[in-house]
Amino acid sequence: MRSLQSVRRVVTDVYANGLADGWATASLRNSMRRTLLFAITLWQFAMLWAVFNSTISTESMMLLAAGHLMIGTGALLARASLFPAGLLLALVWAMSVADWSAAPSIDSALALAACWNANLAAACPVFTMKGIRALILPLVASAAVPVGIMVVQPSWGTEFPGAVLVTTLSITVAVRYGIQFLVDFTGRIDEETSRNEAEIREAVFVRTAVERSVEDARVMHDTAINTLGAIAWGGAATDDLPAVRSRCRQDLATMRSMVSGVDTDASSAGAESSLERFGPLVQRSGLTDEQVQDLLVEFPPSTAELLAGAVHELVQNAVKHAGASTIRVGIETVGDDLRFTVADNGAGFEVDLRSSRGLARSVIDRVHAAGARIDIDSTVGSGTTAVLRLGLTPPPDRSVEWQVLRVDFDEVMRRLRIRASFVWAVGLTGVGLSLSLINQYGEFTEHYLMTLVAALAVAYAWRAGAWEGSAARHIGVVLTLGSAIAFVFSAAATDFGTADVVLWQAIGPTAPLIVLVATQRRSSVITAVAAYSLTVLAVATVVWFDSPTASAVLPIGGLAALGLVGAWSGFQKSIASISAQAMREQRVAVASQVESAKAAAADKARQRFRETVLHRPIALLEGIADGHMDPREHAIMDDCAAEEQFLRQLMLLDPGLLHLGHWLARVLDRARLRRVEVSVHSGDVDVADDRTAAALGALLLSIVDNLPAGVSVTVSLFGTMKGSALMVVGPHPHVDRAVATSSPGTGLDVLVTTIDRQDLVEITLAGNRLSTSVLSDLAG
Repeated sequence: MRSLQSVRRVVTDVYANGLADGWATASLRNSMRRTLLFAITLWQFAMLWAVFNSTISTESMMLLAAGHLMIGTGALLARASLFPAGLLLALVWAMSVADWSAAPSIDSALALAACWNANLAAACPVFTMKGIRALILPLVASAAVPVGIMVVQPSWGTEFPGAVLVTTLSITVAVRYGIQFLVDFTGRIDEETSRNEAEIREAVFVRTAVERSVEDARVMHDTAINTLGAIAWGGAATDDLPAVRSRCRQDLATMRSMVSGVDTDASSAGAESSLERFGPLVQRSGLTDEQVQDLLVEFPPSTAELLAGAVHELVQNAVKHAGASTIRVGIETVGDDLRFTVADNGAGFEVDLRSSRGLARSVIDRVHAAGARIDIDSTVGSGTTAVLRLGLTPPPDRSVEWQVLRVDFDEVMRRLRIRASFVWAVGLTGVGLSLSLINQYGEFTEHYLMTLVAALAVAYAWRAGAWEGSAARHIGVVLTLGSAIAFVFSAAATDFGTADVVLWQAIGPTAPLIVLVATQRRSSVITAVAAYSLTVLAVATVVWFDSPTASAVLPIGGLAALGLVGAWSGFQKSIASISAQAMREQRVAVASQVESAKAAAADKARQRFRETVLHRPIALLEGIADGHMDPREHAIMDDCAAEEQFLRQLMLLDPGLLHLGHWLARVLDRARLRRVEVSVHSGDVDVADDRTAAALGALLLSIVDNLPAGVSVTVSLFGTMKGSALMVVGPHPHVDRAVATSSPGTGLDVLVTTIDRQDLVEITLAGNRLSTSVLSDLAG
């Protein structure tokens, strides 16, 4: 099955592997494209050398030189995406036919150089073109070029055009087949990256929503809940009527901001701005807000907001609860700490942070969330001093925005280089055997020995650990010797440049060299290239005494191999550079997605406030603020007590209930209207999606609507081994009747049991539950 899929991809789209097409695959493709097009440019210099060292007419020489200069320039433009790659390759094949038409003989250096110009073109389409065109173009060329050769050089017979046909088809198939292994590898990297990004977006969404909910709960506690509670208790808290109305106006703005999603809370501003509302009570000294922001520039943006909020609440507590007439706020740097000091002359209290629930929620939680420390010194009758300390060494950036690609980039590049080199070696071996069998059918030539030596050297390197990245010296030695010996055998197959030169598999010896470049140290690469070059020169020098013409052919073959090694080194550098740029671009893209996720999460977190659950406390605060209601009247005080209790109950809903939270808020609001007591227990387990939440919410609202006033019901959501479950306990037969008359949503398995006049409803939820703590850990 896998073989059939590979064949299907060879004849359709090699990149269609069903995996993600991301930065790794794009980097591979772009790197190979740039490398091959640059190799075409460089090879035109070899073509120029062959042209000017051929015994042809001056006119032909000038025309061919101009053509190759045009090809080189076009390749550079195509590399920069300024010239169509398909047109360039067609021109390369056409230029090769022109070279062969001018070549003095089939065994000349110009004929050999033109062969490798055409071979380079055959390797390019899969990297430079898209879709079926990348297959059609080389197929057309494999038929058109041999016909062109027979037209311009009929005396050469059919063996050479047939060899060109076979070589072009072999390179096309080998490249399209071999690249699949690399594309599948990069596709798996892209798939992993895609999964990581999805996890990150979900984690950011959850973290932001939870943080927004937690902060809203703090603000709600510090403003509306405290104000409504103070009015409900009456006494001295309502003596100063203008102050009460002013406080209600401020809290009203906060409540409306939660409903609208537009932050107007003063605690989110800088410390200086948030303290202005207290007027002359507060004496501010030390650093300004701008100076504090400069010190915190490398910290998350929330750090300054949390610290400002904590200072604001310390001052507000001193005013509201301690009766302070003077409050001093100082901000300074002491050693490696940024220090905030809030001191008042109020009533003071016995410090027990474990039992100070209001203080813990409004101040201590903010301080800890900012990564700071707090010390509080207070005694009854002697005022209070609180000191916040934040170390000015930023913590490691663990925000998921900058963990977009949780892959080891260097390791990915190393593994890609190694796999690419071995794929090249295997492909080259296969193509070499095919060419030997087809082009020189029935003959035993030294090309077989070349292929055997190169293959044995590569196999030794693989067995010795080069596949895993081993750079042992003996591996480099074997690969160096293998490539040099393979070159001698390849040259011998052409009788050292005197026979069948156009059938010379000049790059066949490069298999060991490419593996060496990809796996060994730089010193080993330099030694191997030097040894190969010396071997080429030594053979050419020996041949020169018998045939100067043949000695000019041999360097062309050596240059083809060494040029390929140089191109491969360029490919390795190119893919590292392009991949790094691709990762940076992907980080920017995902950072944008993260910001969108944050905005959506903040909106989601406040959805529970948009379901009209706050309209009554808002109306109450508005009436008092505008003077239409008197906070000293008993009816108003009772209403404030009821709204305070409701808001406290609303704040107890776990902030991680992203899907179910606003439905539970509606249930609590409906229960309040019907004078039904509802207790909710959920922990950090939420349902998996909005559809399930809507089905559960509708069922719970139906239950509440069927309950008589004065009864109580308990709602519990908890995780199970296979998902999650919701349990409702309430009086019989009301709960049972409500379930019977409602239509549970799909995916809900509802079971009702009556025990001792209590109905027990068990709802099993299909699918995995959403554990907000796990996702928050991932995000944080």
